[in-house]
Amino acid sequence: MADTLRLVRDYTSFSDVDFTASTEDSEFPATNLADQLRSKVWRTTSVSSQSVIVDLQSQEEADSFAVFFRANQPVKLTGGATIKVEGNASADFTSPLFSTTVTLDTDNLVISHFLTSSESHRYWRLFIDDPGNPYGHLEVSKFVVGKSEKFTGVTRGFKWSNIDASKTQRTAFGQMYSDVLPVRKRFEFELPLEDFSNFERAINFYGLVGKTEGFLTALDPEEAIWGEKDRFLLWGNFSSDFEAVDNPSVYFTMPFAVEEQL
Repeated sequence: MADTLRLVRDYTSFSDVDFTASTEDSEFPATNLADQLRSKVWRTTSVSSQSVIVDLQSQEEADSFAVFFRANQPVKLTGGATIKVEGNASADFTSPLFSTTVTLDTDNLVISHFLTSSESHRYWRLFIDDPGNPYGHLEVSKFVVGKSEKFTGVTRGFKWSNIDASKTQRTAFGQMYSDVLPVRKRFEFELPLEDFSNFERAINFYGLVGKTEGFLTALDPEEAIWGEKDRFLLWGNFSSDFEAVDNPSVYFTMPFAVEEQL
């Protein structure tokens, strides 16, 4: 059965990882990729054959990858860009042990790739070649690499919200004035935990990230339900406490909410 939900802790956000970029603007270094905020970006000084190598310090299994950009802003990539996610035993990526070409979802402005079997490497690289890019530089806010916790049964009954934080005020004469602020996504649902092992995996994941550490939430990552893995992809934080509710039809249900990190 295809997994319908993945929760992914991001290795590249850990404090002991090292980043080596082909080029970087000193104001926007590659170390910004470790930041929880998507407003912090790695910016290159060129657009051809650009890459960032992440040294995890040890060999780690990974089956889920995503690339995020500044929220609520255009992505600085052209349709002719070549983008690859690669893994290797060393920092020399001349012939990487793992390499896959990925594409930008132009509707959801995100890149994602999910494996059914994990790859295990110490070094991971994001490679972008976009010689026709008119901006003269590239920007990436998150390069997510992680091993997922996989769950099934999350297909209906969830709530997806786009929350516009803008403030509006209308005068007595009908004019409206606005303070334009970002739109933030929110994902709420009940996760069915069919047995005790699923309950333990869920509570352990919450124990690792709590409400403060960002993580990747991917609904339908294998595109078995809607055929659209990026529509409900979210980089965010838990915004609710962990609760497990006894349910007669399954072992437990876990209601929780994730809010987008901007």
